[in-house]
Order: sequence, then structure tokens, then C-alpha cells
Amino acid sequence: MPPMPSCWPSRTPGTHSPSAEATYAYLTNTARHEGRVPDKVSTIIAALRAGIGENQMMADVCKAGVEGPRR
Repeated sequence: MPPMPSCWPSRTPGTHSPSAEATYAYLTNTARHEGRVPDKVSTIIAALRAGIGENQMMADVCKAGVEGPRR
């Protein structure tokens, strides 16, 4: 998956930033990612947000969805 424009989650513990929201929107909105994010990833991210809620942990999940695994 090609990298997304710079809009990464906040690193402040216990908070999330508008950039985390932009990352979530990118991962779940086909009009924004133009098919570069697989449908299954979009569905999983949306389901996780419904279960986890809007918090730093979800922001980190979104960031990992864009950056990919650490090496």
C-alpha cells in the first residue's frame, strides 16, 4: 500500500489529535484513499473503532494501518 500523506496521530498519552481523525478517515473512506486501502482493512479499522472507542490506542492502530509493521 502506498504511503499516505503526513497526518499521524498524536504521541501525547491519553489524547488523539485531528491528524488521528484524518488517518482514520483515510483508512475507512474510499473517496479519500481511492482504492489504495483494501476493503477488509477499512472494515476492520471501523470495527475496532466501534469497540475500542476514540482514544490513543485507536490512534496508534490507525497509524500502524498506514505505516505497516515495524522492522
